[in-house]
Amino acid sequence: MEIEYVPTREILSNHMCKAVDNVMFERGTFLSYIEQNEFKKKNLYREWTKNNLLKHSISDIVFLFANSPIKNKRTNTFLQVIGSGSRSVVDLTFLQNYGLPFEEIQNYCVESLFNVQFIQKLPMHYTYTPIVTDRVSVATIVMENSPMHELFINPIGYFTFPDTIRVKSNKGLCYFEGYTFTKQDILVFAFQMEVRVQEHIAQRQRSIEAAHRNASKLMKQENAFVKNKVCCILDKYKSKSVEPVESVVEPVVEIVESVPLNIIFKIKTNPDVTTLLYQSYNNKGAMYDLIVNKDILVVSDIHHNYIPEKYKHFGIRLSDGTTTSFTYHCYVNDTQTQIIYYTSVLRVYD
Repeated sequence: MEIEYVPTREILSNHMCKAVDNVMFERGTFLSYIEQNEFKKKNLYREWTKNNLLKHSISDIVFLFANSPIKNKRTNTFLQVIGSGSRSVVDLTFLQNYGLPFEEIQNYCVESLFNVQFIQKLPMHYTYTPIVTDRVSVATIVMENSPMHELFINPIGYFTFPDTIRVKSNKGLCYFEGYTFTKQDILVFAFQMEVRVQEHIAQRQRSIEAAHRNASKLMKQENAFVKNKVCCILDKYKSKSVEPVESVVEPVVEIVESVPLNIIFKIKTNPDVTTLLYQSYNNKGAMYDLIVNKDILVVSDIHHNYIPEKYKHFGIRLSDGTTTSFTYHCYVNDTQTQIIYYTSVLRVYD
C-alpha cells in the first residue's frame, strides 16, 4: 500500500542525555546463527562484523535505552536502520506511549532516514512492507546500577522509495533467505531490551503458582460434581421401600482429571500468557481444538508487529512429542484479557 508522507509533529525531550559507563555484554547467538545456519559462504557474517557494525549498533541501543524517558517493565523496543557508515535509531516504546498512530511512526522513521542521509530527500509517497521472522538473541548486557538485560534482533520490514530518490540501501543485511530486495529498499530492524535474572525467576514462579491454582480449581469443580451425583443416587435408594428392587444401572460418569497445560516458555515467562491460554482452553473454543494434548512452546511475548498492526499478539508453537508446528500468532483484545483470534505463520525459504 502506498503511503503519503506527512511531516510529523515535533516531539521534545526534557531529560538530559547521560553517558553510559561500565557496560559489559556477553555475545548472544546472533552472529553464530547467521554464520553457521543461514549462509555457508559467511558473506553476511562479514557484513555484520566488518567495521564493528554490530558493536556500534549495540552501543546506540544501550545509549538510547539508558536515556529513554519511558522504561517498560518487560520490554523496550527500538527500530534501527543499519548501514555501512550510517545508523538511524527510533525509540518505538516512547513513540507508542506518546500516542503516535502507526502511520505517523512510519513518517517519523522516514524523517530519521533523511536526517542520517539514507535517502537523498523526503519523498511524496513511499511503501512499507512488513516481514514476519523470529527474533534472535544478540547479547546479554549489564549496565551500572541496572539489572541484567538481554538484547534481541529481527528484521521487521522494509521501506521502498520511488526511483526519483537516491537511496543508500542496506538490503545485504537481511539474515533470512527467500526475500528479494532492490536498490530502492531499506531494511528496518527491531531491537528489544528485556529484563533478565531476578524478574525472570519471579515471573516463572508466579506462572507456576497460577497454573497450580487453575488446576486445583478445576479439580475441585470436578470432585464437587461427582460428589453431588453420588449423593443424588444414595438419596434415591433411601427413599425406596425395603422390598426387593430391580437393580438400576446408572449412567457412567466419566471423570476427566484436569491436567495442567504443558506450557514451556522459550522466552521470559509471562503469567498473562499462561492465564490467556488457560482461559481459552477452559472455554473449549477454537483455541481448545488447537492446543489440546499438545506441548505449548511460547516463542514470543505479547507485542505489536511494530508497524502497522491493530492488535497485539504473542507467538506459540505446538508439539506432539515428535513434530513441532510452525508459529501461531494469538491476537489479544486491547485490555489483553482475551484471545480474539489466531493465525498460522508460514515461512518458506529457498
